[in-house]
Amino acid sequence: MDLFYYGGALVIVAVLIPLLVAIGVWVLYALGFMEVAKRSPYAKFAWMAWVPVCNYYLLGLLVPDPYIGKLKVNQFSLMLAALAGVMILGDIPVLGWLISIGFYVLTVLINMEIFKRYRPQSAVALAIFYPIGYFIIRSQVMGGGAAPQRPVAGGYAPGYQAPPQPGYQPAPDASAYQPAQPQPPGYQPAEYQPAQPGYQPQQPPQPGYQPAPDASAYQQPAQPQPGYQPPQGPGVPPLPPQ
Repeated sequence: MDLFYYGGALVIVAVLIPLLVAIGVWVLYALGFMEVAKRSPYAKFAWMAWVPVCNYYLLGLLVPDPYIGKLKVNQFSLMLAALAGVMILGDIPVLGWLISIGFYVLTVLINMEIFKRYRPQSAVALAIFYPIGYFIIRSQVMGGGAAPQRPVAGGYAPGYQAPPQPGYQPAPDASAYQPAQPQPPGYQPAEYQPAQPGYQPQQPPQPGYQPAPDASAYQQPAQPQPGYQPPQGPGVPPLPPQ
C-alpha cells in the first residue's frame, strides 16, 4: 500500500508541476501580448491574446503579411495549417517532429518582427522564448515608450524620429520666413572688400569717455574792427592811437 501510495503521489506531482508551469508561462505570455495589442490599431482584439488559436490570428494582424515574389502570404492561414498538421500528424515519428519544428520556427520568425520594434538588439533571443519575451517588454510597452523602429535603407523607419544630439538647435519656424524682395533691374550686390594691412578694428568706448566736439560747430574768434577800443579797466593806460 505504501508503495502504491507513494507511486501515485509521484505521478500526480510529475503531471501537476509541468501543468502549473505551463499555465504560468501562458499567463505571462497573454499579459504581455495583450499590452502590445492594446497599443496597436487592433486594440479591440486584444482579448484574443488569452484564447488559443485566436492569438495566432491576432499575431497575423499585428505583423503585415509577407510577399513571396508577387504572392502575398497570409500568415494566419499558414500558421493555422501548420498547427493543424502538428495536431493531426504529430504522432508520426519523423514527419510529426518535422512539422512541429517548422511550426515553431515560423512562430519565432513572425514574433521576431514585433520584438524588433521594441528591442532590436535582443529580438532573436526574445522571439525564441517569446512567451517570456512578451512579458519582459510588457513594462516598456505600458510605459508608453514607443520602441525605436529598425532602420531601413536611407534612414529610419517611417514615423520614427531620431533623438536630438547634444547642442542641437531646432530649425526656425518656416511660417515666419520672409522671402527676399526682388531687386530692381541692373542691381549689383556690394562685393566684399578684405581688410587692408594695418587695419585696427574700432574699440568700444571706455567708461567715462567723452566724444570730441564737432569741428563744424567751431566758431572763429571775432576780428577787431577799425577804430575799436576795448573797454579800459581801472589802472590800465589807454592804448596809443593807431
